[in-house]
Amino acid sequence: MPANAYVPPGTDISNGAKNILLLYTGYYDPANYNGQQVGVYEKEKFKPYVSHLNQNDEPDDYFFDTFLFLGIKSPYGGVTGGRYYGSPDTHPGQKQDWQWFLDRVFTQNQQLDALNQAVKEANQKLNQPDHKVLVYMMLPFPDSQSTNFGDIDGSGTSLDFSSLEAREKAIKWYMDQFMSRFNDANYQNLKLAGFYWTEEDLNTSIPGETESVKYTSDYAHSFGLKLGWIPYRGAMNYTNGNKYGFDWTCIQPNRYFDTSSTYSRIKEIAKTADSSDEGIEIEFDQTVLGDKWYRQALMDYLIGGVESGYMKNSLLAYYQDVYGVYDLYYSANPIGKKLYNDIYHFTKGDFQLPATGNIKGRVVNIKGEPIQNVEVTHGDKVVTTDEYGNYEFDNLYAMGQDFSVADIGDKIYKSTKFSVDIQAGQTIMRDIVLENGILEGKVGGTVDHSVYSNLSAGIIPEVSMPAGGDDRELQRETNLMPVLTDGIYGNGNWDTDRDHYVDFHGNTRRDLYINLGQTSTVKEIGFRALLSDEAGIRLPKSMDVSISNDGGKSWGLLGSITDNMVTLIDAAHDVYEYHLSDLNFQANVIKISFDVAPWVFSDEVKVMGSHGVIDGATPPPVNNEIIKAPNYAMSIEPDIEEFSIGQTGKITVKDLKHTDDSGKPIIINNAIFSSSNPDIVKINSDGNITALSGGSAMIYASVNGIQVESKLINVSVTDHTPPATSASVAGEIGKNGWYKSKVAVALSAEDAESGVAETYSSMDGKEWMKGNAVAIEADGMHTLQYYSKDSAGNQEQTKSMVVKIDQTAPVIDAALPETVYSTDAVSLRISISDATSGVDQTVIKLDGVEVSAPIEREPFTLSVGDHIVEIAAMDLAGNEVVRQFTFRVDLDIDHLDEVLNLGYDKGWITDRGILNSLMASVRKVQEQQGDANQVNQGLNALRNKISAQSGKHIDRTLADYMLAAIDRLMQNSH
Repeated sequence: MPANAYVPPGTDISNGAKNILLLYTGYYDPANYNGQQVGVYEKEKFKPYVSHLNQNDEPDDYFFDTFLFLGIKSPYGGVTGGRYYGSPDTHPGQKQDWQWFLDRVFTQNQQLDALNQAVKEANQKLNQPDHKVLVYMMLPFPDSQSTNFGDIDGSGTSLDFSSLEAREKAIKWYMDQFMSRFNDANYQNLKLAGFYWTEEDLNTSIPGETESVKYTSDYAHSFGLKLGWIPYRGAMNYTNGNKYGFDWTCIQPNRYFDTSSTYSRIKEIAKTADSSDEGIEIEFDQTVLGDKWYRQALMDYLIGGVESGYMKNSLLAYYQDVYGVYDLYYSANPIGKKLYNDIYHFTKGDFQLPATGNIKGRVVNIKGEPIQNVEVTHGDKVVTTDEYGNYEFDNLYAMGQDFSVADIGDKIYKSTKFSVDIQAGQTIMRDIVLENGILEGKVGGTVDHSVYSNLSAGIIPEVSMPAGGDDRELQRETNLMPVLTDGIYGNGNWDTDRDHYVDFHGNTRRDLYINLGQTSTVKEIGFRALLSDEAGIRLPKSMDVSISNDGGKSWGLLGSITDNMVTLIDAAHDVYEYHLSDLNFQANVIKISFDVAPWVFSDEVKVMGSHGVIDGATPPPVNNEIIKAPNYAMSIEPDIEEFSIGQTGKITVKDLKHTDDSGKPIIINNAIFSSSNPDIVKINSDGNITALSGGSAMIYASVNGIQVESKLINVSVTDHTPPATSASVAGEIGKNGWYKSKVAVALSAEDAESGVAETYSSMDGKEWMKGNAVAIEADGMHTLQYYSKDSAGNQEQTKSMVVKIDQTAPVIDAALPETVYSTDAVSLRISISDATSGVDQTVIKLDGVEVSAPIEREPFTLSVGDHIVEIAAMDLAGNEVVRQFTFRVDLDIDHLDEVLNLGYDKGWITDRGILNSLMASVRKVQEQQGDANQVNQGLNALRNKISAQSGKHIDRTLADYMLAAIDRLMQNSH
């Protein structure tokens, strides 16, 4: 790797990682999230991360190549994601907390398993079966405060992490468990790349801290794995990751989380990373969907990647809170999809910079008078106002942009910051109003130290912070207070000379009280502070200085010294002084108030003057206050991207710094309005607007000569109406809405304005296809969804229709024997079915006579001979089928005796003697089979007997049936 460069992407340094997504999968109390289980990733959650999804939710490319699993705490309250700082209901991580996270990531169908499934599915759709993503696993922080970690080896001894040996033992235990379970899972689409050190600050003063890092790194290396670190800007040793054993380090710029920061923060961290062989973390969350400031902050990361080169040349990590990328993709807000695509293109190295616009205006005081020698800063560019207070910036990206303003002339005006939405190809007008911060005396200067003494020397100041502050931190600082008045200056090295500094820590305001013990004449007040951006040591943004001569019962404000007013007194060590001189006041207590974020280092507070009242010193000022400068802002109702021709609206100017009795910003009623193009947007004196024609117009407003930030109104000349798509179906129409053939659906879309661009359809919930023709061939009920988009990007609501196709007639099955004997009862079973639309009508005929199923007949009911069953069926679609079945009723010589016996049993032969006589004739015939003449003679004799008894002792119907059968037998015997 070349010296002084970003850590390169896709190399052995990170085991091939390029874009590392942070996945927070720790414990989040459902009670704080409306009962939802947050931090759980299933396959569906992973889809927009693993691959880039198009508008139809289908992958068209891979997205993130590396996934880092980490968690802040467990449900048992143990801190796993860093050092324990005493937060309520938490404690230093213990074995049960570490084990919980291990089990969490290996939960079936979640986390690692779900990621593996999602990659597999993406591989199938992108036709790359061998593609794998990399995995980094967090190592819960081995906190030296965890003195009762737990028993990891069954020895009965709980590890005490105050011992380095115990920490190393737990580290090995955890890494071994994870690697073993990962290997056993045999994930086909995941590759383990390494581990991640979760504590974002590397405090070398804590025994064993650096040794733990080195041990973890060495152990990971023994398996070919890497160790990564993502410290915050200003964390201890955040530029020294390589020195202490981390294979790769990505710095958090924290631009996204520091609302006082600007784009210059990105440039600063990029420069730091580039000179430290480290990478960058991109930071965002769901807030970008509803807040322009946060959208600008995210865009700063992306723009910085292009301008500073880290988009293509650096390993990158991505903080997205929980589900950030997922929520961008699935948001109903179109901004979400845009940002999702911007981030995707950034990972691919082809993100395009936005268009540009301009801003100009004046810097004025609260009277509207111009202020000369004021620096207006944007990123690396600084403009100093002229005698008219003018400033101007050209070619700024069309997005929200941040500016800082500092008086470098007389240094009486407080510094401030402002943000502006730059518009592409337009010039925004805005005046900036500064507050007068110095009410008494002046910044800088000094008194004659031979005449006046240091009244604060040896006096121990008292420090306080607002209610709810950190009591432990307050006590620590209280113990350090003698340092501020001992007359010993630090040497500028906060690390090695820490004993000579008071290090105020935390994001809380501090009040310092210096009790002089008696009424004194105060001539000068100073507060020395150290600046070290690398270590996170900041100058207070502002410092309020007040005095009291009644022991602190009442206070007189001397001024608010902002960081643009400080005096550099030691350039070699970045030592500055907040300094007020030219004072001549009576006081017995001095109060110095400032905000801390996150560190303020001071080695001395000084109050110069004399005890007693001299030089005509006056009492503390009464009713001194800093008059708030107005912050005028223009709002447009309705708040929409574009107006339509003929649409009306309202422009309102408010002062965001001053409120009415209800606490709402004051509405300014004397604003003067104008339009850059009244033919496009007309504005009346009361702020009412009307869109007259297509185009753009800049709206201006001024209050007492102060220009309010102008606003651009776009009037649509494009199409806002989505197309309308209709569907026509071609095919053989059946009954009841069914088609009896394959179907061709023609989709026809109309758009009277911009024209139809594309039509999409999806059959039965499957993949969306582009085109206007849909062929449906299979039987069944099909749901066709479709929509169209026009050339202006308008998309109609998805429509749907049901297409019913049945090309198959009913199926008829009949269980018919080929032959039955007349002595048998007949039962004919018939089955009619239709698998698609269902059976509608059936007709069954026996020998031409309609009957019902099943067909059942008693013996002798059907005549001897052939019989025809005809079955006709129709389904609900109108498909018809007719089938014929033939069966034969027979009577042979061998069954004649059965006929006689059955006839007697049925009462159709009433005389036993007649039966016996007939049976004797039948047996004779049966015995003579084989001799046709004898058989015919016997049958003829039988016929004569039956004829003689027909209607007498033999039922006429039976007699006729038998005579016909005998005639048939006699014919067949010839």
